[in-house]
Amino acid sequence: MTSRSRYSVRFLASISMVATAIGLAVPGTETAAGPPNVASQSDPQTLLFVQTKPEGAEIRLEGKVLGRSDGLFAVEPGTYKIVIDLGGHPPREQQITVRKGRIARIEMVFDKAVSSDSKQSSRPAAPCVVAMNPPAGATEVDPQLQYITVAFDQAMSSGYSFTGGGPEYPEIPEGKGPVWKDRQTCVLPVRLQAGRYYRVGINSTSYQNFRSSAGLPAPPSAIFFTTRGASEELKNQVRIPGIVSIVPANGAADVDPKLNEILVTFDMPMGAGCSWTGSGPRFPEIPQGKSPTWSEDGKTCVLPVQLKPDWDYFLGLNSVSHKNFQSKWGVPLEPVPYHFSTRAE
Repeated sequence: MTSRSRYSVRFLASISMVATAIGLAVPGTETAAGPPNVASQSDPQTLLFVQTKPEGAEIRLEGKVLGRSDGLFAVEPGTYKIVIDLGGHPPREQQITVRKGRIARIEMVFDKAVSSDSKQSSRPAAPCVVAMNPPAGATEVDPQLQYITVAFDQAMSSGYSFTGGGPEYPEIPEGKGPVWKDRQTCVLPVRLQAGRYYRVGINSTSYQNFRSSAGLPAPPSAIFFTTRGASEELKNQVRIPGIVSIVPANGAADVDPKLNEILVTFDMPMGAGCSWTGSGPRFPEIPQGKSPTWSEDGKTCVLPVQLKPDWDYFLGLNSVSHKNFQSKWGVPLEPVPYHFSTRAE
């Protein structure tokens, strides 16, 4: 195996701690520095938020390039033609009305890349995982399986970052290591056991050697599964967390500005980390000396806030690159954009 600067296999992962302008510094907690291009002044602004999956699309408003997704952009009020152009896909066009002092939102999911003879943007997009074996969340996997396979949507460089550690990371047969079968498919030799739960990360916030031939890293993701003979309790560990409730409700338009906590409750026990993502004036202010906490059962996370009247707030739970909202077994919550507005006093 070549040097660690280029390859990352079987290291003991730890949840990172990122402190942003709002000052959160709880171990296992992140506040992502995004969405990008967030305005910094405190006056109410007219904003346009564009989120795409995959991210990295060029955003053009009436022919003017605003930047790339995911992004929050300051615009003038009005009705516009917007074009969202992601490399390898036909550009998407639609009309949008942006109201003064408010946030207009567009969320768009692109299908798999078009064929090579179709019209494509000259700007490269970040690589995405298109297939895994075993699939994420699989149960009853044959313990005789000898390889974990991951395939991407484009040609990749020769590096890799299979991340993880501890008993949940599969044993690697002695003298073996990851191999690229072709420029898009990488295999990890493993030795599995019956009745077990396994988790293998594909890149992470610290290790990003799965990169396209253009040098763009794949967003962190994971393969998690149980082998044949696993108990029902272990099988539950591969479930993706879901949100049971969130207060204020997503999209609420008449929130009391005196509210001092945001609460999100999940359908299963969660790990100790969290990723409340966002920054700038649309992210709620965190009172000095306070930080997120969890209920005793590990299902409810409480974010202390200090809100303003007649204000639009936009934040998120997890993102493509920040995924510390995870079940206690390490399965991340799918990213959830979250917004609400407070009423005038």
